[in-house]
Amino acid sequence: CNELVFKEASKRDSLRLGLDNLGVNFVLGEDSLGFAVEWNNRPASNYLGDIVGYVKFEQEQGFNLNFQHTHMLINDSVWDIAQNSRFLVDSNNYIFDSLKFYSQNQSVLINGELSYQTDKFLDIDFKNFNISVFDILTHASGINLDGFLTGQVQLIDVFNRINFLADLQMNQVRLNGESLGTAGIKSTW
Repeated sequence: CNELVFKEASKRDSLRLGLDNLGVNFVLGEDSLGFAVEWNNRPASNYLGDIVGYVKFEQEQGFNLNFQHTHMLINDSVWDIAQNSRFLVDSNNYIFDSLKFYSQNQSVLINGELSYQTDKFLDIDFKNFNISVFDILTHASGINLDGFLTGQVQLIDVFNRINFLADLQMNQVRLNGESLGTAGIKSTW
């Protein structure tokens, strides 16, 4: 396929989200599926990517997703996924094992489980994460939010009675160009 469109533009919202010049290759083995995905949204070449990895099928109930090479340009920032990152799925659990996205001095690390078991939780750690990456989603609403997010969010019992804990700090916060300073978010349970 030449493109994969997640959201079409409309009269009310000119934002179109998709991957253009999309190439996907698969290699099937005995218990695994190798993949290579690449895209280049020309002429807006500030969005491109190259992801190589494999899916290993575990018995009848799940799979293990591993990344061997990644390189993505998102809104003019180079992002990669750490090579030891894994995502596992079985019949009732989604397991994130050191799934780390990083770009220069910023990162997002996801560890833990999304599960029907009430004692399982998912940790998301932000380090100097530039929230301007979301400008593409808020631009149509006239909102330009800038700043750098550091801290942790923990999601608990997601499929039953979702709860979350947060200890976050946002530095250099700006809203539509207006400096707001620093913001902190704390949630306890």
